Amino acid sequence: MQFLVLGPLEVIADGRPVALPAAKHRALLAALLVRVNQVVPADSLIDALWEGQPPASAAKTLQTYVSQLRRELEPRAAAGDWRSLRTVDGGYRLHVDPDRLDAGRFERLAEEGRRALGRAEAASAAAWLREGLGLWRGPAYGELTGAPFARAEAARLEELRLAALEWRVEAELVLGGHAELIGELEELVGREPFRERLWGHLMLALYRSGRQAEALGAYRRLRQRLADHLGIDPAPELRRLEERILRQDPSLDLVAPPPGRRSDSLHLPPVFAAPPPAPLVGRDAELDRLRRAWGEARASGSAPRLVVVSGEPGIGKSRLAAELARVVLADGGEVLVGHADEEPMAPYQPFVEALGQHEGLAGTAARLPGAVRSRLARLLPAAVPGAMPPGPEDQELERFQLLAAVVALLAAMGRANPLLLVLEDLHWAHRATLGMLLHLARSAERTPLLVLVTARDGGLGVGSAWTEALAELRRHRLADLVSLGALDDGAVGGLVAGYVGRRPPARLVAAISRATDRNPFFVEELLRHLIETGAIDPHSGRWPAATAGEDLGIPEGVRQVLAQRLARLSAPTAELLQVAAVLGREFEFTLLGRMTGWEDAPIIEAVEEALRAGVLGERGSSWVASYSFRHALVREALYGGLSLPRRQGLHLRAAAAIQASGPLNTARVAAIALHLRLAGRWPTRASWSSCRCAPARRRPPCTPGTRRSPTCGRRSRRRSGPGARWPSGPGSPSGSASSSTRSAPTWRRPSATSSGRWPATSRWATWRRPPAPTPASACT
Repeated sequence: MQFLVLGPLEVIADGRPVALPAAKHRALLAALLVRVNQVVPADSLIDALWEGQPPASAAKTLQTYVSQLRRELEPRAAAGDWRSLRTVDGGYRLHVDPDRLDAGRFERLAEEGRRALGRAEAASAAAWLREGLGLWRGPAYGELTGAPFARAEAARLEELRLAALEWRVEAELVLGGHAELIGELEELVGREPFRERLWGHLMLALYRSGRQAEALGAYRRLRQRLADHLGIDPAPELRRLEERILRQDPSLDLVAPPPGRRSDSLHLPPVFAAPPPAPLVGRDAELDRLRRAWGEARASGSAPRLVVVSGEPGIGKSRLAAELARVVLADGGEVLVGHADEEPMAPYQPFVEALGQHEGLAGTAARLPGAVRSRLARLLPAAVPGAMPPGPEDQELERFQLLAAVVALLAAMGRANPLLLVLEDLHWAHRATLGMLLHLARSAERTPLLVLVTARDGGLGVGSAWTEALAELRRHRLADLVSLGALDDGAVGGLVAGYVGRRPPARLVAAISRATDRNPFFVEELLRHLIETGAIDPHSGRWPAATAGEDLGIPEGVRQVLAQRLARLSAPTAELLQVAAVLGREFEFTLLGRMTGWEDAPIIEAVEEALRAGVLGERGSSWVASYSFRHALVREALYGGLSLPRRQGLHLRAAAAIQASGPLNTARVAAIALHLRLAGRWPTRASWSSCRCAPARRRPPCTPGTRRSPTCGRRSRRRSGPGARWPSGPGSPSGSASSSTRSAPTWRRPSATSSGRWPATSRWATWRRPPAPTPASACT
């Protein structure tokens, strides 16, 4: 849920505005947001609502308003289980994540921009500040700006907005945007005539544009205005700037970088500016396709090109986009990046974010026709100063004209400089955003523009709006589709070598590949974990001795990401997946019913939800329904999240379920033994004999008239010990404890304390099965 106060007060849930019942409810919410995440006494809220003249029933009425507001904010919450608006110590506290409040996000972005400017990173500063200023839709708190409880906070935010505006202009002056800034600065000094820093920026922009006389005239205008209204002179800094302009001081000239050299980190958007931890590996073919698309878009000047890069989370979509961005910058192009959030703050958010990063946006917009500028003023008010948004009209017509205005703006940007527009995570995008993307894809505007979209190819969080938009792009062949799959083992080895700086042993590469399913994000997080724990030392060349995935551990970053994804599943599905994790990486459908005791219908619903979410994949044939976890780390995280008593109980149930699932063959008997061991019931000879889950130890007598086997009636002398090994299973990410159709599992050496005897493997399949299934409680 998003709370918007940088303009008219709005609440956005699931991409749609929340309708607040009445003006008093809006005032109550605003009063709580002014002191967000703080306890606001009830008396203060009463004063805010009735401005010092409360009725006798004010306390009771306030409680009613709070109750109604809670139902609007959390319609699905049970009474008394409110998470956002809570009663605390005689007052109320509205809990909001800072990034879910546009004012909090703006403050963070403004601070990032100020720091980047202090580090002489002008391009990054301008990008941060444009993004922050783009959140403003009007005066803070809208119609409640003048209310006593909001007046001070609104004034503080407005002062910060003006400061951020000054910082942004300063950054763009460093980047050489003086000519485009003049019109915007004239508008700003007209609205804020006593902000001397804006006057200084205007003087410098005029001087660098070869308009020295006008720069000195701006200083005289300011001096006259200050004398007439305040009786003071301009600040010493401005007086010194006037003297330097009179002398034509060379230090005022823009310092151009040496020809042929361009620093990518100063021109990349902040999200792509950080250097990658390792070279890009395993994506040569995909990167070549993107390079060709960029070359064609730049050379032909035809309609905008659109490329969609899809794949599962962590597969490297953003990494590939960042690599293309560096290619574009080296080729003299410009890169703009916008993102869709899981809970979109507003329609068109990725486009607004990306357009706000353009150097000289106001100057480019100023060259567009007035009708186009007026449409853009609704979407980008800070970028189109002085333009009046159109009045109310037909909603569909207004939407179409807005889409056309954005396409015209992008076309103008592309004609000025070849442009790469990256729109990330559009599987979360608002339907209106995807409508703008489709309109752009169909556009006939001739401009050197490549639009690169990244999105998930399915699973949790992929909205129906994106699915429909992608189908439309495919049907009309409006986009090139690039699908990213898992890396191969050679690419994993290259990624490890690039990350660590040394070539890794082949056994470790194989273990990392198994544990991560060759997902680049999981590989990098696992490497970071191994380096932080000292298992890998890049300096001495030490490598971990472990070759099993579970021995490498689960990095905290991966654990958090997996927890967030699994939290989106329904409670029955999450419970069923924990049961499945005990069975192993692969499992059969029939075992789930025996272990949970559920009917088939809820199990089918839970499995289908896990399949749609991309947590499970189908592994069985058409007559045996079996599944596997898409990632070994997902199964490890689920298994590791179980408490020891619950885990042991599930292993006992698994042993009983496997025993009851059909005739006992080598794989099933081995799986039962493994589950008993992991349940803390070590199957020695005595305990195996007393457990009703165990198969009978004797072969039925030979039938008269049949050929007698040489081994018939003999007892096996094979013992557990140095020559015996246990099967892989729930303790191993690659193990399965259920399949009867697969070959016998691999074996692992048991504990040295084991002394029980075991029949020879050639005799397992001939043993008879107990007469009836036995519940897990019988295994003691």
